Amino acid sequence: MEANEGSRRAEKRVRGIAGKRVLAEHCDKYSRGIQSFIKFFLGNPKRPQDYPSAPTPDELKALYWVERRAESIKQNLSRLREKLQGKAPAEVEFCVSQAEKEIRKNIKMPPFTPVVQIGPHKGQPVSAQTKGDVERSLALAGISRLTFDWDVSHISESPWNSAVVEVLGSRAVEWLRRSTPITDEQACQASAIILRWVHTKSGEIRDATNMGSEAYDQMKKGRTTKAQYERWRKKIRENRCAMAGKVLRGNINLAHICEDKDCGSDVEDGPNDSLPVTLSPNWRSGSLTSILHCFDKMVQAQATHHQTIKNNLLVYGRSQRLFKTFTGIRGVPRGLPCDCYEDAWWAKLSPYEQQTISQASTIGLGDIAKNLEKHCLGTTITTGTNAPTGSSTQNNNKRRLDETSLTGGQGEASQEGPRTTTGETMNVD
Repeated sequence: MEANEGSRRAEKRVRGIAGKRVLAEHCDKYSRGIQSFIKFFLGNPKRPQDYPSAPTPDELKALYWVERRAESIKQNLSRLREKLQGKAPAEVEFCVSQAEKEIRKNIKMPPFTPVVQIGPHKGQPVSAQTKGDVERSLALAGISRLTFDWDVSHISESPWNSAVVEVLGSRAVEWLRRSTPITDEQACQASAIILRWVHTKSGEIRDATNMGSEAYDQMKKGRTTKAQYERWRKKIRENRCAMAGKVLRGNINLAHICEDKDCGSDVEDGPNDSLPVTLSPNWRSGSLTSILHCFDKMVQAQATHHQTIKNNLLVYGRSQRLFKTFTGIRGVPRGLPCDCYEDAWWAKLSPYEQQTISQASTIGLGDIAKNLEKHCLGTTITTGTNAPTGSSTQNNNKRRLDETSLTGGQGEASQEGPRTTTGETMNVD
């Protein structure tokens, strides 16, 4: 069963790699620029309730104003030719050409009503000339008011949405190219990025309409916070993997442990809108916890740019660190080296559960943790490879490491760097 599950996950990863989308992520700088451009012409709404309503039936009919106006002009010219029957061909053509000139002179642009700005614009400013060019292009396309047809089931199948996306896509690329180099491949993605954004936003508008303002705002806040915590966890995991590659080159087992998202701690809201709280899994050994925290400390110590330092305060800042209790083996990563698991938690498992969790041998995490602590903190705080006295020792190690992190203490690094018991040199750039 375990082999089948591993094979299924591997197959899923391979399919994901093979079918990887080339479309820019929604949080990419290019995508954010396009979204900022669209929101400006929608009035910079802050909430889904503030977005313009869907086009009315009359506005949808006005989308085909060119066809209707062309048909009307052809009918008028046909009536003129009928009145001029019997005249010389040259005289007929002259009268028709004069009529066409008069039509061009008196023809009026279809009306366009700009939205009222609700909030301030964020990002690159949009000039008055760009605003006028976009509004004229929308009017020529039959769009009398910039909005989207939020209610359709398939966003891309709406003629109104297609017309708006075509205009905004080309204009957004022209606007962004004034400040940022954009390749032709990126420019081709503009329409798809807008359609993806409209699809997401239409779902939010429907939810806000069905749930009510207050209920939706609470739900949205929870979703946003959860997504933010997930991005922080991903960033921490990537930083740990990078630091493991720098400090302990060639230790594939440790890199695999750092890459496993289940080995990291969970994050939840702190009390009274304070910094978030870290929930460390109780199955994780004190040695592994110490290694991960040393990597975190090294990442923060290497930051030099003021924005990176500021971001690290958000990503790594915590009001307190607690333990998340796992009962049994549910939700616990499997196949890790045995010294990744806490002895007190491991002893409560049955022999079959222990065999199911992992049969891998130890890799000397205790010695690696001691060397890292001596290198980062100037002292050793881990009592052993696994905490032999159970969770109480794990709590002591955890608390002492947190106190060292809060005081900012860092030991003086040796010139050659400590060596692990597995024969690896610790390389600190």
